[in-house]
Amino acid sequence: HDLSKFPHQGRLQDLRPNYLCIDAPAELRPPRGTPVTISSLCNSAEEYSFSSEILGRSRLNGHLPVLLLKTPETIKHKQRRSAFRVSVTLRAHVEWEEKDKSGEWFEKPGVFTNMSGGGGQLFLRQDPAAEILSISVIPADGFVEEWSRRQRANLTAKRPFIGRDPYEQACKKIRAQFCSIYARIVNSKIHTEDARGPIYALSIAFVKPQENCYRLVRYHERQTLQKGAPSVPHPITTTA
Repeated sequence: HDLSKFPHQGRLQDLRPNYLCIDAPAELRPPRGTPVTISSLCNSAEEYSFSSEILGRSRLNGHLPVLLLKTPETIKHKQRRSAFRVSVTLRAHVEWEEKDKSGEWFEKPGVFTNMSGGGGQLFLRQDPAAEILSISVIPADGFVEEWSRRQRANLTAKRPFIGRDPYEQACKKIRAQFCSIYARIVNSKIHTEDARGPIYALSIAFVKPQENCYRLVRYHERQTLQKGAPSVPHPITTTA
């Protein structure tokens, strides 16, 4: 499995003196000794990373498949200058309260693109007279299915005798995490016009960093790489 073309996003499950355990799908089987770079994926402006190598595979508590990585001698720390953005196009539903019309709310469909964990660009048919928007984004079905399987695998490993939610219920919970995300309008301008009138491009910043949006960005980045788009080697990432 070529990790430079198919980066893996996982979670640190266990920490031992000589190795780390990071969850990984069963089909991810890099050879022993494969060099990797581990980078934190979090909702802060700080990033931690280190170099390591694959020691093998195992199953944590007999259930969860994990990669075994050599414990690093040093960990690098740096300040993130900006959040990685991906040029994805997602349907969105936007709500806001007009500044000079207290209690009067507007609801409009929109398109969300250039997304990162800190914000993105929103296209609307109306220029909101507001500072704060409530945005509900519809994530890709592939992301919802992938993350649902991962969450259920983690839950089963930690509590093997717990009853599982039906698959549809798990997907519903993930989609709900992308509803009513509050964002601040940074700037707004007319992007283009057609027979129906102007289309506004709004640059927005989330009021709070959105870890779920970071995950969605990484998912679409992997999809782009798998389609063969030119790219530099990407690290394995973990949400430790």
